[in-house]
Amino acid sequence: MAWLQTGRVAQGIGAAMVSPQAMAIAHRMFKGPDRAGAFAIFGLVAGLASVLGPLVGGWLVSADLFGLAWRPIFLINPPLAVLLVFALRHRIAGISGDARVHFDPAAVALSALGLLCVLIPLIEGRRFGWPVWTWAMLLAALPVFGALIWWERRRGRAGRTQLLPLALLGQGDFRWYVPAVGLFFAGLPGFFLILALFLQTGFGFSPLQSGVTAFPLSLGIMVASILSTALTRVSPQLRGMLGGALVLLGMGLVRGLLRGFDGFADQPWLMGGLLLAGVGFGLAVGPLFHLALERVAEVEAGIASALLQTFQQIGGAFGVAVMGSLLFSRLDAGQDWTTAFAAGTLGTILCFAGFLALFIYRWLRSGAADPQIG
Repeated sequence: MAWLQTGRVAQGIGAAMVSPQAMAIAHRMFKGPDRAGAFAIFGLVAGLASVLGPLVGGWLVSADLFGLAWRPIFLINPPLAVLLVFALRHRIAGISGDARVHFDPAAVALSALGLLCVLIPLIEGRRFGWPVWTWAMLLAALPVFGALIWWERRRGRAGRTQLLPLALLGQGDFRWYVPAVGLFFAGLPGFFLILALFLQTGFGFSPLQSGVTAFPLSLGIMVASILSTALTRVSPQLRGMLGGALVLLGMGLVRGLLRGFDGFADQPWLMGGLLLAGVGFGLAVGPLFHLALERVAEVEAGIASALLQTFQQIGGAFGVAVMGSLLFSRLDAGQDWTTAFAAGTLGTILCFAGFLALFIYRWLRSGAADPQIG
């Protein structure tokens, strides 16, 4: 178990280092409409990966290849990483970094400590009955984040590199789309957690059957990639709002179908709601990243991409913690799995409702004379 945990930590560190670079490279390599297309592909691939993971993982666990049980799931990433290294050596040879950017260990430590002070109580508080230490950690997060802001302002006044560039966060478009990214990606991972628990523990689905049930989300994202080519003249703001509305409608259908849910008998209806949500997710994710980075200077593309990826991961962690807590709090109260899953799904709906509200607000503030043409 120690080796497994160490490997997962190393995997997480590597992913945190690579993901922002992918967005920054796309920002540097492409201009104008090509950049919008690049971010659309980036978003679609990210969405597909997040929803195909449970399906492929469920198949690998069920297949028990070579008698290795769940272990083959860790054999997917290494060959992909090797291919990525060789491919990038030829594609990014002319792209250099900024020698003026330096590591900020104090900010890294403060941000990590602050997040731990929030996430550990949210994840473990219910299991331990919300003892005093959970509330103490939540309160301690406030001065920790306050110290982080003070430190970053101090470094900014000295002209030094900031882990959390406050000036960038103050820019009009970027400051609104950063929380939109957090809300958007809080909704999906948390929902996948409670969906898997609901189907497998509540209704006896196998990991593979659970993954197949969630597959329409992937199919919806692929459908959205086709629709996106027909909607290139529609502004990204409207595409984002349309996508967010479809996600809300799909999740609303899923929640509405839970009354009298009968496992395999109602599986097709559940998959229909997930298909609609997948189309919405695929339509919204590309415009989200494109709009967030559209007006960011190239020299700031790397740090801006890192911030977006950070809020994406923070959103995912919060979503898992909050929606898992909503689910288990209902189970602890003696309610059935359907009622508990409905409570967790409400958290997903609220996340995407917040995302849609931010998009609508920015669209109204933009005052576009002709909102149909991008």
